[in-house]
Amino acid sequence: MSGLGWAVAGLAFAWMLLAAKAHGRQLRLERELRGLEFTDFRHVPPEVEALWVAERRRFWPQVAAYGLAFALLAWRVDGANLVAGSPPWLRALSALAVAFLVAMSLAFAVTGLMSLARLRRDAAHGGQPQVGPAGPGGQVQVGEPGPSGQAQADEAGTGAEAEVGEAQGGEAPDRGESWLREGLRGSAVLWGATFALGLLVLVLLFV
Repeated sequence: MSGLGWAVAGLAFAWMLLAAKAHGRQLRLERELRGLEFTDFRHVPPEVEALWVAERRRFWPQVAAYGLAFALLAWRVDGANLVAGSPPWLRALSALAVAFLVAMSLAFAVTGLMSLARLRRDAAHGGQPQVGPAGPGGQVQVGEPGPSGQAQADEAGTGAEAEVGEAQGGEAPDRGESWLREGLRGSAVLWGATFALGLLVLVLLFV
């Protein structure tokens, strides 16, 4: 693989990390809206575990769908322009690598934007979730369940160690318009960088 190919691969990996970070931020904001300032990952309450399961059910089917689509696309364009003219086995390996990075990035982005939509909706209703733990389809709309099944990776987005403390329930703290505006402002910056980098990666890979 050429120097440009390695550079594009590095950008694709950075895109995945940035999308994971943005996704984790959205889920953290959802949790904070409901007064759960900290989560003790060593002793996860059953209701929090149920939330993580619901998020995994949203995340992994998308990874599978995007991965299959982009693997076929990458194969058709000669390993996503990274190993053009190479042996079939190298083209196949390149297509799989590209498909994995793109699929993970897109799944983080889509589920993160779903979380953003829930945050705005629930904030408009006083911070109360509009779908509870036993909601339609078994999906839970509260909290920050990790797609990988690891709380640390989901909380911090990129797999860095998250802040650890005792899970706090009970009455939610005051989350007014200023808190929401600050959260949305930070999200806008992070999502803007995520989509800009993603567009650059897709153009370099497939155009």
